[in-house]
Amino acid sequence: MKRDNRQEQHYQQQPARRRNRRYLHWAAGLALLLGVVNAALSLTAQSRESGNIEVVATIPPVADIIQELGGERVTVHSLLPAGASPHTFEPRPSDVRRIATADLIVTVGEGLDVWVEKLLTAAGSSKTTRLAITSATRLLPARTNRILVTSTPESGHTDAEHSHDHDDEGMYDPHVWLDPVRVRDDIAPAIVASLAKVDPAGRSYYQSRLKLYQAKLTELDQELNRLLQPYRGFRFIAFHSAWRYMAERYGLEEAAAIEPFPGREPSPAWLAELQKLAKAQSACIIVAEVQFNPQIARMLSQAINGVVVTLDPLGGPDVTGRSTYLELMRYNATELAKAARQVRAERADGK
Repeated sequence: MKRDNRQEQHYQQQPARRRNRRYLHWAAGLALLLGVVNAALSLTAQSRESGNIEVVATIPPVADIIQELGGERVTVHSLLPAGASPHTFEPRPSDVRRIATADLIVTVGEGLDVWVEKLLTAAGSSKTTRLAITSATRLLPARTNRILVTSTPESGHTDAEHSHDHDDEGMYDPHVWLDPVRVRDDIAPAIVASLAKVDPAGRSYYQSRLKLYQAKLTELDQELNRLLQPYRGFRFIAFHSAWRYMAERYGLEEAAAIEPFPGREPSPAWLAELQKLAKAQSACIIVAEVQFNPQIARMLSQAINGVVVTLDPLGGPDVTGRSTYLELMRYNATELAKAARQVRAERADGK
């Protein structure tokens, strides 16, 4: 039985149709991919044609400072999301794209955001202008927790004193942005110099914004000094050693840190030593942080009859009351002053 011409033609066309469908699916997928890439490149091109430069910062407060200084000439992105810790952050694939299109990358440095090196390698951005803000100011040595503990006779060292090093020596504390005077005098001018390097036409614009922002930082410093002046000399124990620059500026003292190293759980022996230190130095304030579980800070506070205060070194654009650098620093100083006021009142009551 013979097929008619239409059937024969139908059977002959089947493989070709299947090939055509596969080709169309492949072509559509390729077009979609190219569309995404072209859109990203187009947005970057439009940004640069309009005078904007793309800046990537590793943490939110530095991103906010850059935005204040760069104004309408910059588009700023923060890699670290609100609520995350730079000490334990794992970058996302989208962060590689941010890095790849950036004109300027601003890091903290000194080991705080070392993960950005992986992104730079993946993005092939070795020639992109970079600034580490810790390179712009005088640094404090990283904390070495030395606690003098009188040993018991059972230890074999009667009345001997031992020091315990919990951090590596020879490193520096990276939390420089928590001192607004350093931001005003060192970090902000360094950021403006970097902006002007990649955008020479905007130099005078950045300089004028720098002067305005420095005036705001001077007001901030005066406000924080008024808040904390009554509590000069107060000692506190931090969850991790982030607050020494702020403490040094306003006459406080970070006596020790619960975490011997960021991300490392404290041992029972270390917590026992902290209790002895707190009592010996009257360090009744325990500083917890919003990025970390407060349970250990609360346990230590209960053991020494202290006061827990929750501070935030990072904030973020969607964090109420801490969305800008200025708001963040006011929040921390206000909360610290409240805790010190409570300690003073309890001491006056004989508690």
